[in-house]
Amino acid sequence: MPLVVLTCFAVLLFILRVIFIEIRGPSVDKPHLANKKTYLEQLQPLRGEPFNIVLVFFDDLGWGDLSSYGNAYIETPNIDRLAAEGLRMTDFYSASPVCTPSRAALMTGRFPPRTKTDQHVFFNDYHLIGFGRRMLGLANELPKEEITLA
Repeated sequence: MPLVVLTCFAVLLFILRVIFIEIRGPSVDKPHLANKKTYLEQLQPLRGEPFNIVLVFFDDLGWGDLSSYGNAYIETPNIDRLAAEGLRMTDFYSASPVCTPSRAALMTGRFPPRTKTDQHVFFNDYHLIGFGRRMLGLANELPKEEITLA
């Protein structure tokens, strides 16, 4: 009996996911989008000479995995050269332990739930993982109205 209840609950969750996420699609926050355009227009007169920034953002890289941070077993000479000639970031705290939310937070400066990217994200055209099988996860992307560093 508990297995039947659990199965019915799983089917119900799947149906709700299809109705509220996949059919509805990404939402657009029109007031936020209008504010984005106004903000970016105000920044135009402040533009100066462009400058170069190299930002390296790794997944699954620990504090001591690079030789420039003390690893004696793995040689990373190119990254070591960048670290020696530039700025070494030592106090960055990720907004999430998984890829998509932490990247969205870095790009927007906002916490992942505010950008609706608080889980792994699978884009709408990236769902099939085999014949007739779909990836698990939300089908969404960073909202168009978000202001990003890019």
